[in-house]
Amino acid sequence: MYRTEKTELDYELWIHRIPDYLLPPLPAGKEHLQGTYEVWKRVVDAKVCWRVARIDEWNNLWIDVRFKNDDGKLEDHSLAVDEDCYEKIESAEYEVEVELP
Repeated sequence: MYRTEKTELDYELWIHRIPDYLLPPLPAGKEHLQGTYEVWKRVVDAKVCWRVARIDEWNNLWIDVRFKNDDGKLEDHSLAVDEDCYEKIESAEYEVEVELP
């Protein structure tokens, strides 16, 4: 079990690129990352700002993503967002959970 606290953020993330290590063609042995690439592509293609869902104990920012799959069923995903893939955009304050070390 991990400990958490709450903090307030006053920015959202404009995610403008997919991390290089997920770009196709994926190297041999990394084919399992195809699904992660597809989620990232949806996030970038959405061209919206994303609220941070939580901050992990290493200070990584995470977003939660929900979309309909090809079968029309909702899918939920969480992504740790690489620092070089987003810009912070000022927003109204909102509360976020922070994992403590």
